[in-house]
Amino acid sequence: MNFISLARHADSTPSHIARVEDIDRPLSAFGITQTIAFSKKMYAKRVEPDILYVSPAQRSIHTGMILIRELQLSYDRIRVVKNLYNASEYELLDFYEHEVEQDKHCMIIGHNLGISNFASLLSGESYSYPTMGCVTLAQKIEANQDQENAKNTSRQLKKGFEQLFACLS
Repeated sequence: MNFISLARHADSTPSHIARVEDIDRPLSAFGITQTIAFSKKMYAKRVEPDILYVSPAQRSIHTGMILIRELQLSYDRIRVVKNLYNASEYELLDFYEHEVEQDKHCMIIGHNLGISNFASLLSGESYSYPTMGCVTLAQKIEANQDQENAKNTSRQLKKGFEQLFACLS
C-alpha cells in the first residue's frame, strides 16, 4: 500500500516585514513552534515518511528540516524540488506520477492552494489547509487489483486514496 503525506509549510514571516522575495521568506517564531508541535503529533501517530520532497521556498525547507530533526530521521531523506514552488494540484499530480518513489511513504511540503487541492483530487474529500496543515492518505487497493496495477494506472489515483491521519488546525 502506498502512503502520501501532503503538508503545507508552517507559518512564515509576511513579505512586508521580512523584506525579501516570496521564495526567501523565513518561518516565523510561531511557525517554528507549529512545526515542533506537529512533529509530536506525527510521532504519536507513528507517521514517519521515508522521504520528504520540499519546495525550494525557505519556509518549506525550514519546515522539512525541523520535522527531520524532531522525528530523529536522517537528513538524507529530504529532497528540494524546484517544481514544487507554488505548484498547482495538476503539477503535483504529474510530479507524484513521474518522480515519486512509489514504494515509499513520501511527504510533500508545499504551498496552498495547490497542496489542499491535490489532497482533494486524490481522495475526493474537500480540504482547506492552514499553515502546518497535513493529511496522510493511503492508496486504496481493490481485492481484485494487484499492487503493480495500482501503481501504473493514473485514473485510479482520482478518489483512490483514503485519509489515515489529518492535522488541519
